[in-house]
Amino acid sequence: MKFIVFLCVLIAVPLTTAAQMTPQNTEKVPLVRFGKGTAAIMVEDHLMKLFPEHSDSAPSHTVGLMDLNGDQTPEIFVRIDHEYKFCNEDNWCDSRIFVYQGTGLIEIAQFESGGEIRVSNETTNNIRNVLVGRKDGRYDLYIWSGLGY
Repeated sequence: MKFIVFLCVLIAVPLTTAAQMTPQNTEKVPLVRFGKGTAAIMVEDHLMKLFPEHSDSAPSHTVGLMDLNGDQTPEIFVRIDHEYKFCNEDNWCDSRIFVYQGTGLIEIAQFESGGEIRVSNETTNNIRNVLVGRKDGRYDLYIWSGLGY
């Protein structure tokens, strides 16, 4: 499945807020500081384009890889954790999901996250649902609308 077909409009708000969502049948997206390599360079280059005020280097960030649509190519989860600009006082940080298409990255979701990010085994429109942890232990559920999360 190609995500580029769905990129008419991006929806980046939780379609369902789960008051007591339990993260059963989910996988945690392991967010780590990326080292060297092609994916790391692509993410850094893309972040520098998104945030040109960081002209000398990309904002501090962590990266995780997880396949959302079963095509054996992982989507790229990025949490931008530069505390002064991208995180609020509660440590909720700007987070994004990108898909690699051709020669670059295309953003398919943007949200704030304060806890762990998990991917559900349940799908909507054949794309796995994403759960974003909150400080109180609950999760916000993001589902693929056919246009975005």
